[in-house]
Amino acid sequence: MAKRNTFFFGGDLSELDPVVHGFIEALAVRRAQELFATDRFPGHPNPTSPEEIFVNVQPLSGAAANNAVYNAFVDPGDTVMGLALPHGGHLTHGSEFNRSGKTFHIVPYEINPRTGRIDYDALLQRARECKPKMIIAGASAYPWEMDFVRFREIADEVGAILLADVAHPAGLMVTGLLQSPVGLADVVTTTTHKTLCGPRGAIIVTTNPVLAEKVDMAVFPGEQGGPHINQIAAKAVSFLLDATPDFAKLMRLVRDNCSALAERLVENGLTLAYGGTENHLVLVDLRKIKTPTGYPLTGEMASRILDLIGLTCNKNTIAGDTNAAHPGAIRLGTTWITQRGLKPKHMKRLAEIIAVTLKNIHTFRYIEARDYVGRGKIDFGLFEEMKREVELLEREAVREMEIERESGYPYFQRMEIDEDRYDAARGVFHIRGHELVEHYGDPDSEIASAREGVALVDTPQHGVFHVHSGRVKAALQEIFTGDVLSLQPWCAMRSFMLDADGKVIDDCEIIRLDSEGDEDHYLVVSRGSRAERVKSWLRALSDCYVITDREDVFAKVEGPFIVDDLGEPGNGSYSSFNLFGGKAVELLSKFDPKWKALQPGAAVRNAEDVIVMNMPFGDESRLVVIAPEDKLNAMRERLISVGALRCGAGVMAHVRKEAGLPVYLKEGEDFKGSDYVERHPEMFALTKCNYVGWRSLPKPPAPENATRFEWKEPEGEPRKSCLYDEHVKLGAKMVPFAGWLMPVWYTSTAEEHRACREAAALFDVSHMGVLDFIGDNAIRFLDQVTTNYVHWLRDGQGHYSYLLGPDGVPLDDILLYRVNRNHFMMVVNAANAEKDEEWLRGLNDGRYLIDYEHPFKRLEARVTIRNLKDVGESGEDSRVDLALQGRRALDVLLELAEGLEFRKAIYRLKRFCIARGKLAGLDAIVARTGYTGEDIGYEIYVHPDNAPALWNAILSAGEKWGVKPAGLGARDSLRTEAGLPLYGHELAGPLNVMPIEAGYGFVVRFHKPWFIGREAMMRNEETRTMELVRFRAASKGTRMLSLGDPVCDQRGQVIGRVTSSVAVDGVQYGIAYVRSKSAKEGLRILCYPVSGARSSGKPPAELEPGDRTVIPVECVILPRFLRKEEEYPVIVDWSKYAD
Repeated sequence: MAKRNTFFFGGDLSELDPVVHGFIEALAVRRAQELFATDRFPGHPNPTSPEEIFVNVQPLSGAAANNAVYNAFVDPGDTVMGLALPHGGHLTHGSEFNRSGKTFHIVPYEINPRTGRIDYDALLQRARECKPKMIIAGASAYPWEMDFVRFREIADEVGAILLADVAHPAGLMVTGLLQSPVGLADVVTTTTHKTLCGPRGAIIVTTNPVLAEKVDMAVFPGEQGGPHINQIAAKAVSFLLDATPDFAKLMRLVRDNCSALAERLVENGLTLAYGGTENHLVLVDLRKIKTPTGYPLTGEMASRILDLIGLTCNKNTIAGDTNAAHPGAIRLGTTWITQRGLKPKHMKRLAEIIAVTLKNIHTFRYIEARDYVGRGKIDFGLFEEMKREVELLEREAVREMEIERESGYPYFQRMEIDEDRYDAARGVFHIRGHELVEHYGDPDSEIASAREGVALVDTPQHGVFHVHSGRVKAALQEIFTGDVLSLQPWCAMRSFMLDADGKVIDDCEIIRLDSEGDEDHYLVVSRGSRAERVKSWLRALSDCYVITDREDVFAKVEGPFIVDDLGEPGNGSYSSFNLFGGKAVELLSKFDPKWKALQPGAAVRNAEDVIVMNMPFGDESRLVVIAPEDKLNAMRERLISVGALRCGAGVMAHVRKEAGLPVYLKEGEDFKGSDYVERHPEMFALTKCNYVGWRSLPKPPAPENATRFEWKEPEGEPRKSCLYDEHVKLGAKMVPFAGWLMPVWYTSTAEEHRACREAAALFDVSHMGVLDFIGDNAIRFLDQVTTNYVHWLRDGQGHYSYLLGPDGVPLDDILLYRVNRNHFMMVVNAANAEKDEEWLRGLNDGRYLIDYEHPFKRLEARVTIRNLKDVGESGEDSRVDLALQGRRALDVLLELAEGLEFRKAIYRLKRFCIARGKLAGLDAIVARTGYTGEDIGYEIYVHPDNAPALWNAILSAGEKWGVKPAGLGARDSLRTEAGLPLYGHELAGPLNVMPIEAGYGFVVRFHKPWFIGREAMMRNEETRTMELVRFRAASKGTRMLSLGDPVCDQRGQVIGRVTSSVAVDGVQYGIAYVRSKSAKEGLRILCYPVSGARSSGKPPAELEPGDRTVIPVECVILPRFLRKEEEYPVIVDWSKYAD
């Protein structure tokens, strides 16, 4: 079937002769003909011999094969019928995101919800109605055999091409286990890497020579270039293997395994989507699982967690799903596990593992930009147990080769369980694969040496883990009970690691190493008996799919981070020993003088990569020496040669017992973290906002100097901005606003509004507050006082966020920019600037309560805060804000910017990102942000003394493009038209509107385990019934609406209140706070302008001639936000922008 284009292009593909290429392709074609022939299957409706079959073996994938069929038989805009994607169809069968859905008119057919099968009668009826040019019989997730005879009849009746896409079940068809469409469908496509068990690729099959010619042309040159001969050769080999009795036996076992798995899944209480299976796959309906938390389990979370325990599967949509990213099912195929040698008898255990895992996922959900997304966590103990069960099952499978090492971190790693043993006869402990002598000599002598001399205790069983990432500092702060944030480089501490129930996993030493760029590095040293658990717990917390708080499944430990076991050969084979005794420092310093000054709580590394940490358990002297094993062995011998006494593990146990610490030599006993608070307060920072196990520990008293925050608005005359004189020169109408005299308009609100939408407008927003935050832990401070996720930001990036009070009520909405990891800039509303500054400075000083339910909590980080509008405080770093909004804003800035690189930086700015350079010769920070709904808009932060010069430079440069100054009137009309919130109207205010209700749930990050107001905000989310909508009046000239005016539905029931309203070109736009169930785009609502109406106030029944009453304004609900996406200019030639 395929044209031998290899003869013409083969020389470009490899060193093989083109004739050899042609032979390989011909061999693949012939073997495919023999494999797909149906004359060997008794009872096939239309038996076909190999000679009657035409095959193209060149398609690189199933999608490429399907696209070639589209190219061959249908034209853009033609009607095509395919199985609906939520019902099991493939992307190439008509997805709106795929070429098929964008190019052709797709009419889907569906599964009958009652039978769980394709409804052929309904399909026929729909085909009669829409007269498709092509019908696709195929699916990516349909567990039943398809009736190709019926499909043929339907296609013939309406005159359609019938394409059978059998990418998934082809292996079962070529072995006669399912009906083959060859000879029934006009064209058949299939991949070769699914049940055909071959290489990744596809083929196209037909029995019509005319159609074969069209397919050939559609593949080459229509869809792809020259063939991949290596892939074709692999297909030829695969087709030969697929024709063997062994393959037929394999396919029978694939189907038997699938049937057995389905049966066992049902026995374990799971529900099968569509009711069962007849092929190689089965779908589990996750929506029927009753989860521990009540939130639905999604395919995204189920597949992720199953993957982490060692079972890889697909998430899959099923009928009724509306979100393909978070569907309601998973798809399980048995081809690969059958190839690995598993049989029906193994399906019982496999089904039990799957069922136990799925039923014990604690589900929840987060709010993203467009919708809720499902999430889930599982208990750590069960997580590790299921991983062990999968590994035991895998060991019963067949391996093609022996492997020296099992799959390990980060791909698949489970907690090693090597039971600790004590050999009393020999006085030897067996811990983590090491033999540890209890005492080498007299126990009393060894203990005495640990007090007064130098006792060397080997600790090869201890874990030494290198933990590192850009977020690891915050992660360890949330994992350990101590204040890890306070550690400076090469300082050390000991702290407890607790589990979700407050039980001690271990008490570990933590050493902060030098940071590298944005990445922080730590060593975590754990006790031998607990090392594997510590390592697995850390890695599980990094993946964030295990429960860390029984009462708050939303909370996750910061991450991800990397956990390297330095004891492994590939990581340096590090080991350790301990030196006890009053003379330990003196003896060790003989080898390196820098160790002589080593104080408790400090660590140092010498030139030979030997790390020494001074970390006593109690009153004793103790040094921990960590080094690669060869260097450690040499150092051990040298220390013993100059007087150190080699002692057994019993000394370590004795010292820890005397210090009141857990002794882990004999595994099995549980220790509670709360039992060690009184004896070791230095290992606990009980006032931390959140860490694993905190609920189980005693609660300290509330700080005496912290009070509830209360704010009284300052009184006084309105202030003048640094641009006041420029506004007066321009003839602006000045009005008091938020304590400032500001321009409300220069010409008219309508004209300035129009200028912004059509060209650009320049706004004075220098009355806005601008603060910056500097410090090593600035990220932590800001992450705890704002709702958005500060750790996501990189240098030059910013985001929108909120300041909340402990009661969850917004104090303000803000913009936050990261200058670098230790320096951030925050922009706050003018009306709240003084309040916000006092709140943030008070938090930094510890003067205000941050959690009313847990008043003992204190912010964990301190920073330097500056008011950048205060020149006396900030000097040359001072900043005020100007806003240039509209599609011509970029042109103006590129003209004013100095230097090609700064111009390119401005051009490349993404939303909420910043660049610094010179505009009109003045130092400026340019941010691609704004408050008008414009896609192209900027805010410019400049020194107050330079603001007038820059203001005039922008207006001068922008005059030729129609740039105009704009006042508060236009700013309000633009933001209301766009649906953007104003504090006091759509945030907080008399209606007490919350951020999630305002449509900004995606910036309230509940996965953060703690931020001020989080618990109150979560309660609001669970019980809220209201949200904001944007609306437009149905006609021009309607009476203006005001804050608080009632909103009714078409039945006259009050559903909410107006929050803002403006007139744009005579049409009223507004925002209203309404019941969520009424917040539907396109819904007609009635708004009553009672605030400014002159009405008699009588009920309708008492109205008389001459009385006045309120006439409602009919409005329609719009999309929540105006999406004004300009065509962003493409600049290829930068030569005209060069200096």
